[in-house]
Amino acid sequence: MAADESVQTPADAARAAAAGVTAINVKLAKSGLSRGLEIAAVARAAGLPLMIGCMAETPRGLAASVHLALGTGFFRWHDLDSDLLLKTTAAERAAAGWTRDGRFARLD
Repeated sequence: MAADESVQTPADAARAAAAGVTAINVKLAKSGLSRGLEIAAVARAAGLPLMIGCMAETPRGLAASVHLALGTGFFRWHDLDSDLLLKTTAAERAAAGWTRDGRFARLD
């Protein structure tokens, strides 16, 4: 069982780890970048794999999550597809500093 939106702080991550979750999903729209990194540190210290997820962010809103996921290599799974649910263009994604390559994101 993975902890999802209930983890918004490092303390939440510690409680989830103590409760026996098997993974933690970091959502920067809920935690912010600094706390997201702290949540990841707690999960990694507990030996828990990480997922990075999203809410309903635009391509620009997903940029921090895409860069964090690709830049750190901490995340086993990703669910950064909210831009596909919105009417966006490749140019909007490129303006955010990343592009899609099929199912995958690539930093520009």
